[in-house]
Amino acid sequence: MPASPTEIACMKAKAAVQYTLRQIPPALDEALRRKSRQDGKSINQTAIEVLHTGLALNGDSIRHRDSGLYGGFLGGRLVLRRSHSLPGSCGSKTLAMKVALDANRYRDLCRGIAEVVKQTSHAERVYLPLIVLGELRAGFQAGSRARQNERILVRFLSSPRVRLLLPDEQTTFHYASLFAQLRQQATPIPTNDLWIAALVIQHNLILLTRDAHFKHVPQLSQL
Repeated sequence: MPASPTEIACMKAKAAVQYTLRQIPPALDEALRRKSRQDGKSINQTAIEVLHTGLALNGDSIRHRDSGLYGGFLGGRLVLRRSHSLPGSCGSKTLAMKVALDANRYRDLCRGIAEVVKQTSHAERVYLPLIVLGELRAGFQAGSRARQNERILVRFLSSPRVRLLLPDEQTTFHYASLFAQLRQQATPIPTNDLWIAALVIQHNLILLTRDAHFKHVPQLSQL
């Protein structure tokens, strides 16, 4: 009796190939170990998932616990990919969620922090506000890895799923309204963050941030 498609798939899955990798750079070794600790997985599983994501495979041979957007470094570049299905699903159902990244969450994504990767895993579009772009580049100039950080940022911005979020005249009305609201509440926030909040509200986005003072803007959707 011929094997069923399920049995054939299982047999293929069992025929795993083993590799021995040599001359792994210390920086890569450190990054793999750090991601392994953050995700609570073995180094072997972490390495397999990073290779799988970096090679843009179709997902038939491995199931990710957090399918969707994958963040982190691979070969000096920021990996930003999205799968087409929700975790545990068999279909192609996705969430049409559009998010904007604050500077601290962009840095978290670059580090492959599990929380921000999970939050953005089903985003249809990822926006980077112009103000955040300025903050990031200002930080690069103050550090010792400006060129490397700039290369990573440029590659991130070149992703087809990433958009630069620019202010326009309409943004100024949202800014003015928020300024008056926060003044009346006696809860002012930094000017840059006021512009970010105005942009996110204007375009009906969800802001990913770790800054607590955004809680003073209740109409701002945030994670």
